[in-house]
Amino acid sequence: MNIANGVSRFSGLLYKRQFVLSKYPPICDGRWSCNSFGDYTIYTHPDDKSIVLDAPRGGFQVAMVGYMIDPYSDESDDEDILLEIASQDCIAGVIAVLKKISGRFVLFLRSHGKILVFHDPCGLKSVYYTGCGGNVFVGSSPGVLSEFIDVKKSEDFSHYLSTKYYRSDRENWLPSGMSLFKNVMHLVPNHYLDMATLSQHRYYPDRMLVDNREEDLAVTSAELLRALMKAARRRYELAIPITSGWDSRLLFCASRSFSSENFYYTLRYRGMDSNFPDLKVPGKMLSRLGLKHHVIDCNKDVPGSFIGFYERNAPLSHYDDWGKMAYAMMLEYPMERLCIKGNGSGILKCSYYKRNVLRKVESHYDLLNIIYKWKGLNYAEAAIRRWYSATAPVAKYYNFHILDLLYWEHRMGSWQSQSQLEWGFLQETFTPFNHRPLLESLMSSPAFCRLPPECPVFRDMCTYLWEDAMDFPVNPLSKKERINSKAKKLLCKIGAYESIRNLRNLVLEGR
Repeated sequence: MNIANGVSRFSGLLYKRQFVLSKYPPICDGRWSCNSFGDYTIYTHPDDKSIVLDAPRGGFQVAMVGYMIDPYSDESDDEDILLEIASQDCIAGVIAVLKKISGRFVLFLRSHGKILVFHDPCGLKSVYYTGCGGNVFVGSSPGVLSEFIDVKKSEDFSHYLSTKYYRSDRENWLPSGMSLFKNVMHLVPNHYLDMATLSQHRYYPDRMLVDNREEDLAVTSAELLRALMKAARRRYELAIPITSGWDSRLLFCASRSFSSENFYYTLRYRGMDSNFPDLKVPGKMLSRLGLKHHVIDCNKDVPGSFIGFYERNAPLSHYDDWGKMAYAMMLEYPMERLCIKGNGSGILKCSYYKRNVLRKVESHYDLLNIIYKWKGLNYAEAAIRRWYSATAPVAKYYNFHILDLLYWEHRMGSWQSQSQLEWGFLQETFTPFNHRPLLESLMSSPAFCRLPPECPVFRDMCTYLWEDAMDFPVNPLSKKERINSKAKKLLCKIGAYESIRNLRNLVLEGR
């Protein structure tokens, strides 16, 4: 495999939708688009843009890469939202504006020579940073930073690549707030970075999450979701992936009023056959509702040239899984469209609860018992220990459960952020659940209303938005899944499930 040729063939897409902020003078070689921000320069891919607005009197100078969505004012574009932010007279005012904003963005805020860095609620537009030679560098990934400074791998990098977890889990990931590169750190969701001190500061949650048992909760949440979708549609043509699950069904229902305009598609991967529910259910539903279903086959031979490009574009990339999907999408996916993703709903679906029952969490060890594959990885354990120590008091004070924040700030802020980084060269993405008011609205409902497989509040939202779409099953089990489900129920009934599960985990850890 000739990696140099691979990168050359796809060089026009390298680092698309990534950025670097540095004090290096503008590089005018065609590889970067440059924009000045005080003493710094913002570098982006030539097809991308950064926006810089000078401070109104008493306000802030602001800069942004990515895009912002305001569901409360769908006529507002990026410049309008940035002007509102720049016009604030204090950091608290900026945070108040950001709390209502969705999108996928990194925001730089400058006042009196001091620069703060914010990103979208789930940190889907990733931020890595380092100090080098008295200067600070901020970028989308250690990979793009290495185009400007010498970024070295740490000893942990080699160790991680040797672990059974890395070699066997095709979607392996590590906690937010760390990296496997020397002196390079990662910004955790709900925190901002002070570039003067290279310190992170939590700014959310900042108010009590009040339990809500109102009957109209599903309706108000559905209207907010619809407003998010409409605001995105006003600015972009949309592509919406469809499976048999709750996430995509909700987004599909919210797109009803403009459904004929959208590109609905399903990826066929990991050995799916034509009877797999994620292929079969969307096909029947879209056909019945008079809409076209596009199936993208990801089981294609991938040229070696693509591998070199993909792995350079995003360090620690998941070529053997996500990369193969990405190559197939390059051939058939309409890359000019905004992809609508349902990720983030896992924050709401009690994903880290124990058999749908709230777990008791008294230390970071309890979190490692949940994400058990991080055990023995000292760097991962240290990151979770630091995060738990700082976050547990905040979560308790504001009535947020630590497990919901674990999913939000780590599963979304690392696993999903990495996914969107890896696919950034082929699609821009919008995640409607990446919106604090929507998350707060649904998190305030009782857990039993959000628990799978029934997810009552999701069902009520779908029915309200597009009742006909609920004539089709959600998450029906395949034959293999039905067998596994029956076996699990039997083991639970005789009290053996937990023992067998723990034994399995020990065996996996020892391999």
